[in-house]
Amino acid sequence: MNPGRRALRAARHAPSLLSHAAAQAWRDRVLGLSAEAAFWQLLSLPSLFLALVATLGYVSRWFGAGTVGRTERQLESTLSRAFSQEVVDQVISPMLHEVLFRGRADIISLGFVLAIWAGSSATATFVNTITIAYGMRELRGPVRSRLLALWLFLGSVLLGVVVLPLLVLGPDLLIRSFPDGVRPTASTIVTALYYPVVVVLLLTGLTTLYHLAPPRRLPWNRGLPGAVVAMIVFLAGAAGLRAYIRFILSQNHAYVTLAAPIAALLFFFALALGVLYGAEVNAAIEKLAPTPLRPPRVLHPRNWRRLDADAPKAEGSQSDSTVS
Repeated sequence: MNPGRRALRAARHAPSLLSHAAAQAWRDRVLGLSAEAAFWQLLSLPSLFLALVATLGYVSRWFGAGTVGRTERQLESTLSRAFSQEVVDQVISPMLHEVLFRGRADIISLGFVLAIWAGSSATATFVNTITIAYGMRELRGPVRSRLLALWLFLGSVLLGVVVLPLLVLGPDLLIRSFPDGVRPTASTIVTALYYPVVVVLLLTGLTTLYHLAPPRRLPWNRGLPGAVVAMIVFLAGAAGLRAYIRFILSQNHAYVTLAAPIAALLFFFALALGVLYGAEVNAAIEKLAPTPLRPPRVLHPRNWRRLDADAPKAEGSQSDSTVS
């Protein structure tokens, strides 16, 4: 089919496709599973944060003598926006000083173990829900699902190392990090490429997740529509969350100390909801236009040629034996 006609056909079926995906998501308990994944993601953050900070205490000598002090002050300043000053002074500051200046190997090992356990549990929820959406739940056992979730979590951490600093810094702070001599050129490049690069990286990660999660691997590009839908749902949820938190904080100051954990949990819920609903959209597309199955390759082409060459000999030997 012509790509233009295929796109036109997909546009005509988009409303019914999205409504069917929403109905199937309700039957698959996507809201509850999104809450489960959000809880595991939030649970993995403190241990991962402590492990990374403790690691910085050991490698700080590579970055200069004053790096640890500047890092401690920056972390305290950032965390003071999320927690009350009393909590920062009595709990967070002593803990950061202990971890940064003395080095704690036990915190590093235990923190990474807890982060991997909690983070892979969140990824396992994604993998199982995507598998259920495609109707392939019985094709993979729990052990294989957990191992796949572990590898996907480690891959997502590597992707997050690249994407999260870009999202946190933003284009303005990223431009300021360049030396003065190359800052005008860097400003032009960053302004033009910042958002396209972030979008491409996120879409690549989501599409790869949709490609690897099902037991029967579909073509990589089949996961792209769900990745686009997931990003739209996540961005809409994040925008609504920011507006809601801003309204709550402007009305009642009693919620200031609770704003950070509530916002983080709702943020991860919006992320999980977008990912799982995108999987339902991909599954609906797969039902509407199934991927053609490829015939299995039994032998290598060289073996085929060898068998073709040996076939006359075999027939000749059979005829000789028959004559005799």
